[in-house]
Amino acid sequence: MNTTAIFKASLLLLIAFFCINYSSAQNIRIAWGDGVKDKRHTNIYKLIYASSEESFILRNIYPTFVSGVIYPKDKLVLEKFDAQQNKVFEKLFEFNDKTHFYDIVLVENKLYLFYKTYDEQKKKSYFIVKLLNTENGEEAGQEKTIDSVDFSKKDNINGYIQKVRVVPGNNGIMVYSYTQTEYIVKWLNNDLSKRAEFHMKNSEKNKLSLSEPLIDKNKNLYFLCSKGNELVFDWEKEFISSYDNFALACIRWRERFQFSTIKLDSTMHTIEQLDLLLEDPKKGITQLKQVFYPDSSKIIISGFYSEKNVVSAAGHCSFIMDLSKKLIYACKIYGFSDQLKSEFRLKENQYGRKEIEKLVISNIIFNSNDSSFITLAEIKKFEYDPFTKYSMYASNFYFGNILVICSEVDGQIKWIQNISKNQKSSFDEGCHLSFCLLQNENDLGFIFMDNYKNKDKTKGETKTITMGPYIDKDATLMLCKISLNDGNITSEEIESLKPGNDNSSFCVMPKFCYFISPNKAIILSHYGSVHKVGLLQIDRE
Repeated sequence: MNTTAIFKASLLLLIAFFCINYSSAQNIRIAWGDGVKDKRHTNIYKLIYASSEESFILRNIYPTFVSGVIYPKDKLVLEKFDAQQNKVFEKLFEFNDKTHFYDIVLVENKLYLFYKTYDEQKKKSYFIVKLLNTENGEEAGQEKTIDSVDFSKKDNINGYIQKVRVVPGNNGIMVYSYTQTEYIVKWLNNDLSKRAEFHMKNSEKNKLSLSEPLIDKNKNLYFLCSKGNELVFDWEKEFISSYDNFALACIRWRERFQFSTIKLDSTMHTIEQLDLLLEDPKKGITQLKQVFYPDSSKIIISGFYSEKNVVSAAGHCSFIMDLSKKLIYACKIYGFSDQLKSEFRLKENQYGRKEIEKLVISNIIFNSNDSSFITLAEIKKFEYDPFTKYSMYASNFYFGNILVICSEVDGQIKWIQNISKNQKSSFDEGCHLSFCLLQNENDLGFIFMDNYKNKDKTKGETKTITMGPYIDKDATLMLCKISLNDGNITSEEIESLKPGNDNSSFCVMPKFCYFISPNKAIILSHYGSVHKVGLLQIDRE
């Protein structure tokens, strides 16, 4: 699953409750459950659902290297946690070459498992959905086929479900699937009966990808559709990372890249389509980050781009569409100043590896008060072994500082704040941005981890730097509050973090944050072989 969505994992970053009024967040508490220890190689894949009464999470055992992707032979564990954040049950699912897992979603307190099976004799693939018991994870009803693909036909040999999404407002389930010739979206009711569907032509040279469904007050749906030719990939000139939620995406398109917005009525018949074509073929959109509704008549789409021979995650793009007039009245593509651009200049370090320092955008937030964009980014150092340079996953990364950048819609920078790492240690510690927490009219608050170190393993004269960091004994979880007007910063410690199994203070690497009320959020975190669910509570004055 290519999650620009999906709680789109290796470090998933959320915006929650844009218009929450708060004057202080001085009292912040996290109550952790007992936690779950699993010595098997495991990855927290998804937070399915969270409330004050229960939470459901999904993780995969012996996962592939790419975080946020599940392959056929992975084992999956469904876990339920109670109101005290302790595990109630777990259910193991095993898949093989003839069954392929897609997703588990919860709708109206019902758990649905989506997967695909192959019938070799009939030469067909079947997309299957099963109802699961929310009390123990066991099957609770007969399986239902929602679609099938005849793979005896050459064009349909690669039929897959791309993603499954619960439609906002408890309006059913969207199932996105595709073959080599078609892209299909099925809209299912909560009882899994078909509500509507639509088809778009697809091809290897013009691959499609659709965004999450957006629904306006008239129950019309909007999809953001991207299509473009295959990527240029050259390790000597360009750099790419597969991290779903990091927009490293230093990608250049062979030709122009096109976005379309598709507006459909409740029967999923096309009402209108607006195309956006980039004028400069040297620039390519690498990832769209957020879609905003500043009012009922406009959509603002924000993301960032790369340029030819420049590795840059420091460029914004914003498209402003006037829905009432059915036209795009502004299409802005702009970058930051030169000192914030990261060019691909490799230098060899003392261990014989090439390294590069770059700016990684984690979140883009639209400030409707003055139509400015707030960008949260991290400065990271990457290195890869020249002997394994053709592997996309051969790079290691180190955490550095956090940048908070406020820029106008036209690209002009209003202010920049650099949140430096803790200087009291001699190791490679740094800050690590966890997630956006709160925003009101004047302030933005987010959580980050301070003194977040990179782990070294030394054996004789050989030094190996592992992929990913660890928590130092002095690491702390911090809340940073920033004034949107002038960038003034105040920060406070939420709790000290200790490695190991100390339940009183857990060494936390937040993976998901889900707000269940304006003052409470469920946090899903892990460290090593232990993962925990916690309740974060904010006491406001």
